[in-house]
Amino acid sequence: MYLTEAARSLYATKQRTILALVGIVIGIGSVIALVSIGNIVSEEAAKEFRALGTDVITIAMRSPDKEDMRKPRLYRQIAKVLSCVDSIAPHSKIYLDIDNENEDELVLIGSDQGFYDFARFQLSAGRFVNSLDAERPYAVLGAEVAQVLNLSGTPDQLIGQEIEIKGQMVTIIGVLKPFMPLTAVDIEPDISLFMPLKWLLALDSSRQISSSVARTQAQTDTAVCAEKVEQYFKRRIPGVQTEVTTAKELIANMRKQADMLSVLLTAIGSISLVVGGVGIMNIMLVSVSERKQEIGIRRALGAKRKDIRYQFLTESLLLSLLGGFLGVALSVITTYYVAQYNAWEFFVSWQAVFFGAGISAGIGVFFGFIPAHQAAKLDPIQALRGE
Repeated sequence: MYLTEAARSLYATKQRTILALVGIVIGIGSVIALVSIGNIVSEEAAKEFRALGTDVITIAMRSPDKEDMRKPRLYRQIAKVLSCVDSIAPHSKIYLDIDNENEDELVLIGSDQGFYDFARFQLSAGRFVNSLDAERPYAVLGAEVAQVLNLSGTPDQLIGQEIEIKGQMVTIIGVLKPFMPLTAVDIEPDISLFMPLKWLLALDSSRQISSSVARTQAQTDTAVCAEKVEQYFKRRIPGVQTEVTTAKELIANMRKQADMLSVLLTAIGSISLVVGGVGIMNIMLVSVSERKQEIGIRRALGAKRKDIRYQFLTESLLLSLLGGFLGVALSVITTYYVAQYNAWEFFVSWQAVFFGAGISAGIGVFFGFIPAHQAAKLDPIQALRGE
């Protein structure tokens, strides 16, 4: 009975009902969408590390002695000295501004076959640079580089063409297939040019090898190996500052950041929920004021205070639950299109959905209680006398 009466009352004031719904829909939708998108981003980052493998160690270094930091051999020897290290790929990068309409930026990355094996790239044509190329002016293009440089032709046709890099002519020897960003080493392969490490160091005398990635041997404790790697570089390079991080630590840190972001986004979305709740309360108070005679007649016909209270609480609850349902639908649609636009795997956080549904019900009860209580307190005689 309460539900039927509540539905009739809300339908009779459609415009007012719609206005009240807007705040709840936006609040619930924003909370669920923001949390779901945050979870998707976290999962995409974790997926990248799982694809690279959990046996990866990243190494970042700084040293006052630039010469030691420019010796690739010092890095490659680690696999011979430490039994826990399977392979290592030192690399260095230079940012290159492109003078075109979009003012694009490319990245020159000095590396070798070890980096190709680490990232598990795939080639559209040609080959990757290796340590035997030494200081030869060779380049492997990321999937989008040809477009940025206005080069025409298929990947096979690009092989052998020359491009100018910082005043020097460089020969294209390979083209990569599209690849995901490598968050672990802060590299976007699609907008990068990969060149022999020695050539890049010769191109810029101030450039150092400040980053490396290594893979540990099978059945090796990566945390213990990371400590050995750090000690190795401290012995070889006096005064060096090292930061060695395992893939598991990176994943844990990323998930921690994602959790903090989810809490922050939930807090921001909750502001909309509060605003929507206040909107429901205001509309219900107006409804009580306009329906005094109705309340008086119902009391005169034998309705008890609790009947009036339950009637208005039911209206408030129905309004908030309807807003919650529409908010869930809005959040799913929004999350889907954001995931599609960024080529992410789409999923919705069901915890967020249940949380949003529970919050919408709570809002209906919390913000509807005051109007319902006021309606129940009305004196029947006074209610029948006037508007």
